[in-house]
Amino acid sequence: MKTEMKNLDRESLRRLMEQRGERAFRADQIFRWLYKRDAASFEEMTDLNQPLQQKLDAAFCIQRSSLASRMDSEDGTVKMLLRFPDGAQVETVLIPDAGRVTVCVSSQVGCNLGCAFCRTGTMRCERNLQTWEILEQVQAAARHNPERPVSNVVFMGMGEPLLNYEAVVAACRILKDDLGMNFSNRRITVSTVGIIPALGKLGRDVEISLAVSLHSADDATRSRLVPINKKYPLKDLIQACREFPLSNRRRITYEYTMLSGVNDSDEDAHQLRRLMTPLKAHVNLIFFNPWQGCSFKPTPEKRVREFQRILLDGKINCVVRKSRGRDILAACGQLKSKV
Repeated sequence: MKTEMKNLDRESLRRLMEQRGERAFRADQIFRWLYKRDAASFEEMTDLNQPLQQKLDAAFCIQRSSLASRMDSEDGTVKMLLRFPDGAQVETVLIPDAGRVTVCVSSQVGCNLGCAFCRTGTMRCERNLQTWEILEQVQAAARHNPERPVSNVVFMGMGEPLLNYEAVVAACRILKDDLGMNFSNRRITVSTVGIIPALGKLGRDVEISLAVSLHSADDATRSRLVPINKKYPLKDLIQACREFPLSNRRRITYEYTMLSGVNDSDEDAHQLRRLMTPLKAHVNLIFFNPWQGCSFKPTPEKRVREFQRILLDGKINCVVRKSRGRDILAACGQLKSKV
């Protein structure tokens, strides 16, 4: 069975080349072809001699997704349903904005965490994505939207990234590699509900930006909304965030979906302010994006702004995040790969 070439980071590929009697610089050449030029075959790699091309083709493959469907939002957001060779499907979202274009990638086919307001959790997790399948989402977004060069990658699509740890970290390394996709640390964000053992390891293994899906500052409410909180409660999560390595000017982003009558009172805001005060924190307040079958309602904008004011008065860095792609079910919490 052939090995997928794009599951290997550059260091692994160098070692493999040397084991096969090739010089290590061949890995650099292959990397440029895979990620700078989006090569679909070894035959395209014209600075490799033909015998090497044939050896590589005998042992390795370069797979791609197919575009199962595409939806374009009125606000310019694009949602792509990508199908992999085994038939598994994930949704990937391209979000253009002033000065940047972000790709929101999935890390699993579905999700088992069952967050109460998230549509992805209703389909359960079919499997983890491989490294190449994560990277392919970024490349497919660029391939199908050539007029919009990708500047940022966020792991905020389907699945919990830290439950697919090895593949996500390998993908981040290739995204950051200067011969790979050459994204800076600040332009890659991994979002997690707080899988604490993996969270502690992540900061040591790869330097990226971190977002934590918080959604409540008290354990009872958060356990209702994010059931994994029963295993990893707020006290432990906040301690893990304190220990996460950050440079002097960087902050962890805390995501807070506003749910009417659930987590949007003044007391909720004061509780969140107290929780955030000792931290290097940036809070994103997110409008709930409705979907059929979910009973939650979005908090009215006036109440969201009042909630934000309480945080700002407490010197908490806080913004209200604009929802994108809601009309095509491409906004936060709306992704689901079943058509």
